[in-house]
Amino acid sequence: MPVSLEPPGVRAILVSPLSQKGRPVCTQRAREYHPTVFNRDEKLPPVRLAVIQYAIAAILAVLVFGLWRLQVVGGQNYHALAEANRIRKVPILAPRGKLFDRDNRLIVDNYPSVSCFLVREQNQNVDADLPLIAKGKVREMYGLDDRLLMVASDRISTYDAVHPTPIPDKGKVLTGLSVFWFQMTKEIVANHLISATDDVPEEVRGRALVVRKLKMLPVECVVRG
Repeated sequence: MPVSLEPPGVRAILVSPLSQKGRPVCTQRAREYHPTVFNRDEKLPPVRLAVIQYAIAAILAVLVFGLWRLQVVGGQNYHALAEANRIRKVPILAPRGKLFDRDNRLIVDNYPSVSCFLVREQNQNVDADLPLIAKGKVREMYGLDDRLLMVASDRISTYDAVHPTPIPDKGKVLTGLSVFWFQMTKEIVANHLISATDDVPEEVRGRALVVRKLKMLPVECVVRG
């Protein structure tokens, strides 16, 4: 049966129970009275649609600007921060401890050390000024007027083989031992040492000796053990 609707101030509206599609059938008067119910399938007004489009465009612009600021403007800074967070220097003390004598005096301590050693193949300063006379497995001989400059390198040799990895300051140790024993035995037998400091180039100071030119006696004596 038809239903009578009588809201205040509005004439009665006749609405049939159901249409063939299952929706209420109303008159034009009911459509005008309830626009939010009967206009759901209609398109949005142009103004509202433009506002939504501008809002979406503004959000996208903000995202693009933020990405540009991170990648282009602050890219180097953020890259440095990332590298610092991934790679960092951590000082590690040597596992060896301090050594004291019987009077509790410190004789061995740990301290940072930086070594600089000469490798002739990588440093040509000596060759540029002095002629190379001879080269052995460990030492090298340079001409110095009527004298010779004997330079001890940091190379390691085993019999006739020279190892690829040098030992830092090995040449200085060898030179120091030679100077010590030459000084200790000079009153017993004469030697070829002239000086370990005078006329020694700065780049090989501490690992070179200025010696006399002598006639070599081709005899070698090796003491091991």
